Amino acid sequence: MLHRFRHIALAALIAVSPAGPVLAQEALAGFEPAEINGQALSPGLAATYWRGNRFDLMLQMHDVVHRARGEPGEPVLQLDTGRSVLSTNSQELVAAVLKGLIHFEEAGTYQVEFVSNDGILVEIDGQMVHADPNRHSDSTSGPIPIQIDTPGWYDLDIAYFQKKGSHRHEMYWLPPSAEGDLDLVPAAAFAHLPGTTPGPETMPEPDPDDTFVR
Repeated sequence: MLHRFRHIALAALIAVSPAGPVLAQEALAGFEPAEINGQALSPGLAATYWRGNRFDLMLQMHDVVHRARGEPGEPVLQLDTGRSVLSTNSQELVAAVLKGLIHFEEAGTYQVEFVSNDGILVEIDGQMVHADPNRHSDSTSGPIPIQIDTPGWYDLDIAYFQKKGSHRHEMYWLPPSAEGDLDLVPAAAFAHLPGTTPGPETMPEPDPDDTFVR
């Protein structure tokens, strides 16, 4: 299956398997659960799309999102790569702002990993956890440790664009009590509040100095 092949893009492109080692690094921390207040949740991440743009930089996408109205789309039920980009019926020239929640059901250190092609920015509870913002071939973040102190639903915001050719948009994790390989985050872990409309006010901010394309 497509999502079983991942590549690390570093100074040299080093291929790794899904059973690659967990990297030793300090865990990101300071996350707080979202205030749901007993509200009913809808499945998946809410999505807004901008189509037909040939972006090389996340900064270009940021500019378009802030000056042109996007098109609401069907929720993205899982961050997995299929034939089309996210919940569209398109394979190229798609940009998306996603907003919703991710459920961490236990306290402890999770390992999360993102595979992308092309640009992506990911925030959890307003904290940037992964930025690979500009045009690139298949690449992975490698395992990123994040410390979750309180089980529950957490805000998740994603900006993503696909220019042309192949596309990838996957999220894997290894919960604190699990062992072995990272697995795709299941669809049941994603949700959104009804009425959520992703847009310029929810798009993660790209670094204005990051203009590297590979």
